[in-house]
Amino acid sequence: MEPNNDRITDISHLFDETKGKSMPSRLDAIFPADPLTGTVTSDALEVYLDSMLSMTSRASQPISMICVSLDDSPISRFLGVEGASLISRAAARCIKQETRPHDVVGRLTNSEGEPPVFVVVCPLLTEEGAAKLAERLHESMKLNAGEGQKQWLTFSIGVTSASLEIQTANDFISRAHSTLVRAKRNGGGRVWRHSDTGRDLIEE
Repeated sequence: MEPNNDRITDISHLFDETKGKSMPSRLDAIFPADPLTGTVTSDALEVYLDSMLSMTSRASQPISMICVSLDDSPISRFLGVEGASLISRAAARCIKQETRPHDVVGRLTNSEGEPPVFVVVCPLLTEEGAAKLAERLHESMKLNAGEGQKQWLTFSIGVTSASLEIQTANDFISRAHSTLVRAKRNGGGRVWRHSDTGRDLIEE
């Protein structure tokens, strides 16, 4: 059965940027933006993240990261380049809609033809708190990328928090991305926490 393209197109309107304000409604509005999705560029994200890791470490405060990506499927491939761009913009808007104004939403550099990977830097949230935020985001994305019981598109989400072994932005991003990969390997269309990986390995 062919996907309902009108329904898919609708998700591009999930988030309307606030207009007419002298100050940005989101912290990430002050950073250099990726031209396709309007999210923070990977270079700017790393600079910000290194600064935040240093700050939260000195203050003994938590910081977490959510990693989001579209799952591969016949429908996602059917949409082609133009459809993928539409979905990427819509996903970025949905993420901004469901996260807090002081969370920073960025896009990692990805290989050509691969769906973009988005990250959300969540200051002052433990892994548990970030997982609750991720679950809410996941439900919103499911609602807007499907019709009734049918899911035309699914998204996987990885969640992790900083710990003593996380020293740099690259360390943090690498852990978050590996958690996202674990979500995909466990069937996709789900939220997976870094702490789940340890329990999963013990069970194996």
